[in-house]
Amino acid sequence: MKNKKTIEKTSDKGGFTLVEIIVAVAILALMFSLALPEIFAHMPEFRINRVSSELKAQIRLARMKAMSEGVPAQVTFDNAEDEYSIWSDLDQNGATNDNELSTFDIEDSPGVGLHAYNGLTGRFKSDGFFEVDGSSLDLVWVRVNNPDIARYDFVVIWPSGQVSVYEYN
Repeated sequence: MKNKKTIEKTSDKGGFTLVEIIVAVAILALMFSLALPEIFAHMPEFRINRVSSELKAQIRLARMKAMSEGVPAQVTFDNAEDEYSIWSDLDQNGATNDNELSTFDIEDSPGVGLHAYNGLTGRFKSDGFFEVDGSSLDLVWVRVNNPDIARYDFVVIWPSGQVSVYEYN
């Protein structure tokens, strides 16, 4: 007898059928459509969190810059325009140059407002401590809120230079 090597033909079904793909896409679309209203309902809270986090980060950066450069970093809040600015007089000439001033507005976060209490201008000294112009209390707290929801954050700049965020519902 001859020894024949036979090759068995096997069927490779290593994929999905069109029906399976359509069903999977339909299930995903249904799940997404059910989750979407919940995501949009939380958008005001997400915006408050983002503005609070950005404000905290920028203020901490101003403190670090004041300590590393050895020059004060001034923080000014404009309640009417919902913006704040940070100025470091790097060349120590008392005048504001383009590379020394950074202004941040929050208009890309609709509905979110800023309101500073206990002074609108303060500065980080080169030792990292914070002082407020025209106030015996060297503390500034900034309310970040959205009037459409009953939730707001307070960003607090302490005299020690530390920055904290407190959430209120």
